[in-house]
Amino acid sequence: MWLTTYGHLPWNVPFYEKMGFVVIPEAEWGAGVLHHVEAQRESLPLPESRVAMRAPLPVESGRS
Repeated sequence: MWLTTYGHLPWNVPFYEKMGFVVIPEAEWGAGVLHHVEAQRESLPLPESRVAMRAPLPVESGRS
């Protein structure tokens, strides 16, 4: 699961890290994530501060 947020705010990244997200370097973003962040950077303030984070999806046990 991916999310984008502001990396410069002192509470954002630590908040999401507690939920299992990690900041992914821009060089590792896929085309879809890059597309969304580029669109955000065009319309939101402080475009250089946008970061992408990723967390694994939970795996449900007992399903086959």
